[in-house]
This record gives sequence, C-alpha cells and structure tokens, in this order.
Amino acid sequence: MGRRLEDSFLAEVALLPPATRHALLVAAAAEDSSSYEVLAAARNLGLDQGDFAPAERFGLITLTAGTCKFRHPLVGSAVYDNADFGARSRVHTELAAVVVEPARAVQHRAAAVAGWDEDVVAELEVLAVTAGRRGARTEAAAVWRRAAALTSGGPASAPGRVRGVPVGGQPSDR
Repeated sequence: MGRRLEDSFLAEVALLPPATRHALLVAAAAEDSSSYEVLAAARNLGLDQGDFAPAERFGLITLTAGTCKFRHPLVGSAVYDNADFGARSRVHTELAAVVVEPARAVQHRAAAVAGWDEDVVAELEVLAVTAGRRGARTEAAAVWRRAAALTSGGPASAPGRVRGVPVGGQPSDR
C-alpha cells in the first residue's frame, strides 16, 4: 500500500514545474526545519517562495508562518527518495548553512557527504556524546552509525573513535 501511495504522489509531483519539484525536495530534506529555514535554503538554491505555489495549489504542501507541512508524510519521502544523491546533497548543504540549531546543521552536513569526511565525523562524535549524556540512546546510536559510515574503513578501522565510545558517555582510553 505504501509504495502505491508514494507512486500516486509522485505522479502528482511529476505534473509540477521543475522549480516546484526542486522546492519540494528542499522541504522534504528539511524534515523538522521551520518554513523560514526552508525558504532560506531554497533561495540559496535559486528558488523563491513562488516556486512552492503550484504544489500548494495541488494540496501537496502547506507553508505557513513558521511551518512547512506535507499533505501526507509519504509525499515528502517519495520526493526525497526519488531525487538523485547530487540533488539531495546540494539541498542538505544549503540547509546546513541556514538551520538555526547546530545539531541539525551537523546532521545536514553528514547527509550531504557521500564518502569519508573526518571533519563531519568529529562533529557527529560530539553530537552523539551529547545525545548519550541526555539519555537519548537511540539518537546517539544512530549518530554513531552515521559517523562510522563516514570514517575511512568503517567502524573497524576506528576503534578509538567510533567504536570506542559508549553510547551513553565518555570516550574510552583505548
């Protein structure tokens, strides 16, 4: 059922102008970002608020003061999953530049990376330790997994970094 529904949404999206489809990708990648952040990232990509209008008329998305909501969560996931990595990476790069919360900016930088990036890994490590100290173990584990994926050779080659830090806390002395 989910795949058929996503295909139905994609059929509607395909009827929209290219700039509107690109604007929807910005909103889909933004997840919990405010409409102000979505519009700022869109502007950095050469889009403007008017590019969202056709999608709003179709009822696919609603932008209001501070919020950006898809009609159904599968609209956003279908748009995001249907985009190529290069387009997603450019969008995440611009979102990282405009989001207000530093933790979300780090996550967007990580989403923009295809290969190894030790600078982003270092930022993710700080984020994971912070999440673990807050007791957000699931979030910390997800961040550690992403950090491991961005480390050359994966977690096996980074015993003192990614694998050596318990989810809840301090780096080990390894």
